[in-house]
Amino acid sequence: MAVGRPWWQTTKTARAGFVLGGFWAILGLAGLLGALGARGQVTMRVIAVIWLVLAVGYLASAAALARGERSRSAARTPGDDRADP
Repeated sequence: MAVGRPWWQTTKTARAGFVLGGFWAILGLAGLLGALGARGQVTMRVIAVIWLVLAVGYLASAAALARGERSRSAARTPGDDRADP
């Protein structure tokens, strides 16, 4: 586990989190709509809900990363040459 990185962080970059979150959201919505259209697809509904929960996790993680990156860049002054730790 990386030092200074929260345990719930699922991706290294915000962009990767948004891409993976979008992928799981599309897959979950498609699976849920397909399962709702057919009768007796309880297993597929459960899997689709799991995919949607994954999407929420990735999107929340990406949003937190993007917010942190934005606050770090706003805290820097224009003449600041220090690298981020």
